[in-house]
Amino acid sequence: MKLKKVLHIILILIFVLSILGASSLVYDEFINESICPKIFNIPACYIIMGCFIMPLLGHLLKWNNYIYFIGT
Repeated sequence: MKLKKVLHIILILIFVLSILGASSLVYDEFINESICPKIFNIPACYIIMGCFIMPLLGHLLKWNNYIYFIGT
């Protein structure tokens, strides 16, 4: 049981650190534009940020596994 709690905390830390790392890139893209490559006219850093936020929320709110794995 203790290992499960440690893994839960480690996953949350990984997601939070990933979001913090991507947020600086998103901020630079928002201010300066044309920093991130675009996919269907959407900056890729926005997509990556969403892909980090979705599993974090899914992990914290105990969403369905399908939603969790779509983000990851």
